Amino acid sequence: MASGRRLTIQAADGERPTLCLLDGTDELGEMVVAGGDGEGTSLTLNGLWIEGGLRIEADSLEQLTVEHSTLVPGRGLDAVSEPRRPDLPALVAEVPNADLQVTIDHSITGPLRLPDEIAALAVRDSIVHAPAGGGPALAGDDTGAEPGPKTTMERVTVFGRAHAREFELASETIFTAAAVARRRQAGCTRFCYLAPGSRMPRRFRCQPDLA
Repeated sequence: MASGRRLTIQAADGERPTLCLLDGTDELGEMVVAGGDGEGTSLTLNGLWIEGGLRIEADSLEQLTVEHSTLVPGRGLDAVSEPRRPDLPALVAEVPNADLQVTIDHSITGPLRLPDEIAALAVRDSIVHAPAGGGPALAGDDTGAEPGPKTTMERVTVFGRAHAREFELASETIFTAAAVARRRQAGCTRFCYLAPGSRMPRRFRCQPDLA
């Protein structure tokens, strides 16, 4: 993307476009966001159903917004509605970009592979789903050893492990597997369900603490 440009791919009212990102075979490929050599670029995906992955290679992209969309967990479903590639993430930011902010709002997405070096991740009113047999739902790499960026989650359900540098806020969120913040001196966890093994910043009225 060119410097200073803003691109929005948005569904028409009452429509639900489906993007099947084929790689030239029967396999589902990736949408690659590349290029750009300046500041102020943004990409918004609104109202889309996307089968395949989204890979950010543009080191100048400042804002990625996914809203009212589905990045199908497992990159697509087979004939019996099982994920086709549970081992692959839905969204990858490949190039460290200290200015990149990712926002996911009112959406369903598969696993997120976002490096610690990007500015921030905000997820609201959404589902982040790592299919069984795959890796973590949120992390900086496929193993989950490297943390994701500073993260805010509000009214989210996370299916799978989550590992972030810092949870600035986790509110009204269900973590079905361990959620770990590398830096726990800052941030707040409130009104959440935290699976066993979670290590999060200070908690307020969380479960199962109150059980």
